This record gives sequence, structure tokens and C-alpha cells, in this order.
Amino acid sequence: MAISRDSRRLVRSRRSSRLIGVLAATAALCALAVPAATPSSGTSLAAPRLTWQDCGDGFECTTAHVPLDYDKPAGRAIGIALIRLAATDRAHRIGSLFVNPGGPGNSGVQFVREAARTAYPAEVRARYDIVGFDPRGVAASTPVRCFDSSAEREQFFAGYNVLPVNESELSAQVNKAADLAGRCQARVGWLLPHVSTANVARDLDVLRRAVGDTGLNYVGYSYGTYLGATYANLFPGKVRALALDGNTDPSGYPTGPRLSVPFVRINAHVAASETLQQFFSLCAQAGAGCAFANGGNPEEKFATLAHRLLVAPLTLPDGRRVGYAELVDLTLQSLYRAADWAVGAGILQQLYEITSPTSGSMTMSVSAAATEDLPIENVQEALLANVCSETHNPSDPFAYSELAASADRRAPYVGAFWTYLTLPCAVWPARDADRYDGPWRVRPAHPALVLNTRYDPATDYRNAVHMTELLAGSRLVTVEGWGHTARDTRSACADAYLERYLLDRTLPPRGATCQPGIVPFTTG
Repeated sequence: MAISRDSRRLVRSRRSSRLIGVLAATAALCALAVPAATPSSGTSLAAPRLTWQDCGDGFECTTAHVPLDYDKPAGRAIGIALIRLAATDRAHRIGSLFVNPGGPGNSGVQFVREAARTAYPAEVRARYDIVGFDPRGVAASTPVRCFDSSAEREQFFAGYNVLPVNESELSAQVNKAADLAGRCQARVGWLLPHVSTANVARDLDVLRRAVGDTGLNYVGYSYGTYLGATYANLFPGKVRALALDGNTDPSGYPTGPRLSVPFVRINAHVAASETLQQFFSLCAQAGAGCAFANGGNPEEKFATLAHRLLVAPLTLPDGRRVGYAELVDLTLQSLYRAADWAVGAGILQQLYEITSPTSGSMTMSVSAAATEDLPIENVQEALLANVCSETHNPSDPFAYSELAASADRRAPYVGAFWTYLTLPCAVWPARDADRYDGPWRVRPAHPALVLNTRYDPATDYRNAVHMTELLAGSRLVTVEGWGHTARDTRSACADAYLERYLLDRTLPPRGATCQPGIVPFTTG
């Protein structure tokens, strides 16, 4: 995931409906594909010829055609959109650096266009072509599109509630999920059984060969770490440099107990809860530096606010609804970047004041400033198509309520959110027969670099520890900070480790730790 404001949206898996001008929070990472020893690896395919064309601002774009089904390489083909920022030092060029910003469902093309020059230092850009691609099903690649128009899509997701708080809302959500599944099956039913992460990894290996690299150079954020781990297991001999930032646990994500869901299996709810506790603690310590510390203990005030909005949701003057679900969305969103914690605290304080029995105002002064108009893509549909095609979820959608209650008991407020995120999978019409469920222990040709913050609201730090164990020989850099991905902490130390690794594959010392460049409520 990216650190800049303009690229932040490209590395989060979340629905498009906005809450107080901020995108709803989901996390992002996903599962896999097929046995490496089968013909579906794609290694016998001729690499597609890439015809790069200028697409403005120094970038070049092209489309590669790959098999829809690697078991039928001569069958139907789909398009994979690519963009590159060419290396500036051609004489010392290492190769192409493929990047995935997270999701699933986020556009790597858009990420590279908007963030490549700020996300990677000059020396890395000198030695590598920075290459972004939209995974199959996403954006400018052959997409999962379930609506006939953008207006129809917007109208549908405007009423899509990811966090039902009672039986009536749950029933409505189940009906909505079934409606979406039917729309997707009717329009792209032929594509849905082929969008697992394993097939994305197979595409990535074809792209690697298409750009002429003998080994893959790759940086993945959030869901991108899952894609990276999948690639390493399917093509261990082709790994040249693999950097994974904001990690999932590949061994727990795709499968688990019968009544379990993927994001809870990888402890996203626990990670979010621990980060939320840090928010309360640091806010209290900041005093006047944190708006939500005004007039009481932040944790107690949040409990009061949550109860108020659960009992009586707000309707703001512009028509936006703010209830308990929106509060959880907003809070999770704010936790993704430590630089946003102060803004989030200000919004929470305004909500607290508005919902006070003595309040006579309905003004949200920061809402307009927080609003960000985003291009309409297919993030939600692509996310669900990928997740549901490859992960184990309960087949009874009404079983989610008990799982959500259990998750909330361990991780108050956020447990149910991470549970209900995959409720549509209970009624999803397709599974990918070529998904990959493990095993996950592998020794890639070259060791990986693993990075993670200590308090990440989406990808649990313990996932990174396990990822390091699964990818033999890899090393972990721990950023003792807050937020989703080490890059979002603006840690000069972590950035330097990443740069050295990409340039000469130097690994950090065992137990390497870094301080963040942002401390909530004290630095911007």
C-alpha cells in the first residue's frame, strides 16, 4: 500500500460508498491457485509480445494477452493491462520491478501512474523499469463487471451495508449479496471461475518472461504480499527479489475450520483492535493535541458514541446517514495512516458533540475537506470475485451473525466488520478449480524481504513473523509504529532497507527494527 494521499485509495479493499467523505475500510489480501507441478503453470507458453506505447507523462502502456484457463492454453484469452516508468540509467538497468498495491481489486496501473515517482527513490527508478499491472478481473484488464452502467453500479452500492447490526439488516444484506451474485453471473459468469490469486501469479510469471527477465523482481503491499507468497510457492526458482510489506498469513487465509472466515483466520480483527487501543492511548496522552481527548477518556467516549449511533443513527443535513456501521468504517479508515489519526479524532469529536443530548447543531465542518472524488472502477466486484473464488467461507449466510458476535467479543467494534466482509461468498456462484491452498513452506531461489508495522489495523504483525518462517531464508524488518504497511510510516530506516535490498539484495540483520517517521498526534 502507498503512503501518498493520491495513491492511498489504490491499496485498500473497500466498498465505494463514502462515510463522512472517507472510503469505507477493508483490508486486503487474498488467496491462491493451483499445484505448481501441473501444466497450468504456464511455463510452456510462448511469452506474449509487448508493444509499448506512450501514454503520457513519461509512461508507456500496453496490453498482454494470457490464457483465461491455463489448463487450456490455446483457448480463450484475456487482456492484462500494464504500465511502466522506464529506468533512467539504461546502462545499469537491473530489470523490471513489478508492483502490486493491494486489494484484491486495486489497480496497479493507476498506482504506478500516480505514485511511482514518489513511492520509490531515484536510485531504484534509475535501475528498474517500474511496472504496474491490473490483475485479471480488475479495472483496465479484462474486468469483472456486474452492472450495465456506472449509475446502476453506484445506486446498487449506495445501499450496500457491509456491517449489519440487527436481523433485519442482515436479511437485507443477504438479499443484496444474492442480487450482486446474480448480476455478476449473468454478465461475466465465464470469467468468475478463473480469477484466483494463483492465476494472477501465473499471469505474473508470463509477464516476467514477456519483459525479458530471468527472475521476478517484485514489491507487494497488503494483498500483494499474498500474491508474492503465491508466486514464490508456484515458481520458487524464478524469484530474484521479493519484498512483502503489510503481510497476510497465507497458511490461514484460504482454508480453515468449517465455521470460519478468512480475515478472522488471519487475525485482521485482532490487529485492528490492538491498533484502536493504541489510538485511544496515544490520544489520551496527547491531550489538547487530540480533539477526541477533549472532555473525557477517548475509549469511554467512543463507547458512548457507538451506543448513541447504534440506538439513533444520524442523518446529516446533506442526507448522509451516520450510524454504528459508518462509525466503525470511519474509525478503521482513520487507523490506516498514522498521519490521519488527528483528522479522524476530530471527526469523532464532532460526532460526539452532535449526538450529545444538549447539542443543537448538525454541522460537520471537516466533512467537505475529507471528501475525495474517486474514479468509478470495479473494486468491490473484483474483490469479491477473487476472495470468493478461493477462500473457505460458511455456506449459510445467516451463520455469519454468530461468528460476528464471537469476533466482536475478542475485538470489540471491529470483529464483526472483518467477519461480514465475506458474507457474499456464501452465495457466490463460482469457485476457481485452479486455486492454491498450500503447502506454503518454500525456499525461493533468493530470500525475501518482509516488512511490517507493529500496529497495523489490517495485516497483523504476527502474520509477518509467520511469513518470514514460511519463506525460508527471508528476513523481517519491524517498524515500531502504526498504520497499514511500513511505507505508510515514512520510516527512513525501513525505506533504506528496502532500497538496499532492491539494488543488491542485501538483507537486513536478524531482528532489525526501525522507528517510524510519523507519530500520531505529534507529527504530520
